[in-house]
Amino acid sequence: MPVVVTYSDDSVTAGEARVIGPRPLTLVPLGENRPRLLQLSDMVTLEQEIEKASMERPWTFKESGQPEKVYLEGEYPLINFKTRITQANGSVITGHLISAAISLKSGKGQQKLFHQRQIKGTKSEKLEDLVYIRSIRMTATMIEGGGKTFVAT
Repeated sequence: MPVVVTYSDDSVTAGEARVIGPRPLTLVPLGENRPRLLQLSDMVTLEQEIEKASMERPWTFKESGQPEKVYLEGEYPLINFKTRITQANGSVITGHLISAAISLKSGKGQQKLFHQRQIKGTKSEKLEDLVYIRSIRMTATMIEGGGKTFVAT
């Protein structure tokens, strides 16, 4: 599947993508409890939107099996995403994508892209240090009844 991947740092990579493994992408639409299985070939765009971004304090449980927490020194960045998928039939689904691994073959060689619902940085990082996939545009997929769709990212 030919794609263009745009990252949060505005870098762009074009290449051929495929989902690693036999399972399709799994998305749980907002307000629903039932997951939907989606193929890359049925999508026009897959976009990550920040649902919540914050600096968090690390913690541990005070005692195993108990809910009381002990907060530690420092902070780490944490970003939660929701995913918006535009399908070839023109419908748009927004929800939480279950983490997926995608293989991307480009001029830079073969690489794995991990599309995650949440990214947690280290204590030495800030929110702006985290680089994530902003969008994946399937360049060969067209919306039914129309031409190719190009989404500005």
